Amino acid sequence: MTVRKVHCVFPPVVLEEPLFHRISRDFEIVTNIRAAEVSEDSGYMDLELEGEPDEIDRVIRYLEEKGVSVSDLV
Repeated sequence: MTVRKVHCVFPPVVLEEPLFHRISRDFEIVTNIRAAEVSEDSGYMDLELEGEPDEIDRVIRYLEEKGVSVSDLV
């Protein structure tokens, strides 16, 4: 198992979507929200993603396909 820390910026178009419900249902991953701020027109989250590296990569690709900007936290 690996833990990867990422910063996600959400555009307005995806704020109404249940992205984390889908992630918890469709991926073998554990998400831990470390920080977050969401308003009507934008949002961000700092996450810890725990799982196999390939599965973490799948989650990141999924988020990016939805329009979420994902970058690694150091």
